[in-house]
Amino acid sequence: MAVDTIRPSLDDHSNVVEETIKSKYARLKEIEAQLIGLVRVEEQSAQTGSLLQDRARIVGRIDQFLETTAKDFQTVAVDATALNREVEGIRDQVDPQSRRERLRDAENMVSSFATEMLGELPTEVPATDSRVVFSASPSISLIEPTSRAALAMAEIGSDQNYLAIHLAISFSLHRLFESIKAPVPGLLVIDQISRPYYPKGGDEKSLQEMEKDDDQIAMQRIVRFLFEETARQIGLQVILIEHAYIEEDPEYVAAVKGRWTKASGVKLIPTDWPLRD
Repeated sequence: MAVDTIRPSLDDHSNVVEETIKSKYARLKEIEAQLIGLVRVEEQSAQTGSLLQDRARIVGRIDQFLETTAKDFQTVAVDATALNREVEGIRDQVDPQSRRERLRDAENMVSSFATEMLGELPTEVPATDSRVVFSASPSISLIEPTSRAALAMAEIGSDQNYLAIHLAISFSLHRLFESIKAPVPGLLVIDQISRPYYPKGGDEKSLQEMEKDDDQIAMQRIVRFLFEETARQIGLQVILIEHAYIEEDPEYVAAVKGRWTKASGVKLIPTDWPLRD
């Protein structure tokens, strides 16, 4: 009887123990799962840290590359500027409108320079105080100051006016070439500026051989213009072939490199040069 009474109590206690064991086992599984999760998190953190380290190393290498190639980048910038100028230059060459505008601007510059220079040279009516209009067509005309008539070269009158206009245009073109840095040699070869004042031909002549005092003054003004305008233009060289020997002008005398007179027998083209077959 006592045994029968105790057995249910043992069974109940056994059930309680089994439930406790199951509960503890379930808790153990839960803790094990948490541990596995923590291990995974730690592994992921380790991988993330490795990625961050790799990223830091790459960033450091990039910084080092940029620092060591900074000068190269600066050179590229300078080269880009030069290339941009070249592109603009090519665009100007192929763009008809741009070419017309640049040509018109050059014509205006030459006209302005030539008008200024014409005022420094000896002239006669209708060239005196006239305005020069230069065109690349090519054409040259004068705007007469009183009537504002446009005069062609055939209408300007004397040889003195022709000489003054030719000198003004020649030096104006070279002043333009200098101002726009054009690849044109700075050289002018001028022959016989005294032609309007001396008879044709003959040997070396002096100022006193001119018939008019006004012609002597005009000749001296032209020579002064040549020296002064040549000095104003950097890199310009002028070669003058001339009958006149102006001994009254020390600068002119000093500039003479050779005197080809009949008395000396020296000529521009030597007499002993072989003849062409």
